[in-house]
Amino acid sequence: MKLEFHVPSVEEVLERILNSDPCVISVESDHLVLGNIRCVGSDGREFESYDKLRVNKDLKRGANGSQVSFNPYKAAVYFEKQKMFLPSVALSCNILAYLYANKEDSEVNKVLMQYKDKGNGRGWHAQNTIVDWGSKKIIHYPSDKDFPEYGGSDGINNAKRVERSFNSKNFKNKLLKDALKIPEFDSYIKNLTGLKQPEILVEIGQHFNKSAYVWISTSKNVRAVWLGCYINSFDVDSDNFLNGSNAARGVQNL
Repeated sequence: MKLEFHVPSVEEVLERILNSDPCVISVESDHLVLGNIRCVGSDGREFESYDKLRVNKDLKRGANGSQVSFNPYKAAVYFEKQKMFLPSVALSCNILAYLYANKEDSEVNKVLMQYKDKGNGRGWHAQNTIVDWGSKKIIHYPSDKDFPEYGGSDGINNAKRVERSFNSKNFKNKLLKDALKIPEFDSYIKNLTGLKQPEILVEIGQHFNKSAYVWISTSKNVRAVWLGCYINSFDVDSDNFLNGSNAARGVQNL
């Protein structure tokens, strides 16, 4: 009996990869290509997904190599003009999980470690997410109208806006591992990070030799979200002024 073997094409192999677990598809000179990204809320439903996503290996830097700092609105405007976009904190957290899972690759680990220290002793990155603490809403990819100040009229995030409500009962600045034990807080963190298992951020913090913290606001104002290591901790921080300025990284849907 003659045996016949099917040699899969490149397209078939890629399709299998994209329909399986999250993965790093390729490592190029100036970017990574990640596959099968799925941001999931506390209800188990996807609210942001990409089959293939290009992630810049470095943040935006000036001619002298130092970071270019943006407030969240200006970062969103800048990357859209570059035919890219500023990721939501949910997308960034999923990207971090991918990078951490593939940290044995030295080029991948370099990108991961920028969230600990991007060259100036800090790992903070601007995110395309704000939190309205008055109306209790997480807003990924906010529109111009969502910015009560330090926004603009550039029409950012066209048709990408995702809104999630939350109950802030028992909210307090906490170690992430402790916040996840509180039902309302756990739901908020899942809707903010887009991670099925946000505990992975605790592990990533340990990789950075930092404790993972979640920071909240006691005001009723609209606040910006930042992600990365600050001084003594690895932070998911949703209590920052909208004019706060720091590093930003662009991504592109392929």
